[in-house]
Amino acid sequence: MDVRFYGRLGEQLGRQVEVELPDGGCSVAELRQILAGRYPEVGNDILSPRVRACEGDSIVAEDHRVNSRQTVEFFPPVSGG
Repeated sequence: MDVRFYGRLGEQLGRQVEVELPDGGCSVAELRQILAGRYPEVGNDILSPRVRACEGDSIVAEDHRVNSRQTVEFFPPVSGG
């Protein structure tokens, strides 16, 4: 599965990584756990509910199921003025 990161996460991890999912896919919450274990230096950020997961054109819930054919993108909070 392709996972893309934006903002600070993209700066720290790179814009895209490939992740091997369990057979049958997993939930977004489980994907966060996989990523936090793989990248402990940003684990707290990945697990933060402030970092939103998107699949396709939609922000998805933590129980949303994903599979290896999909791309999930993680967006950190945005500030501006």
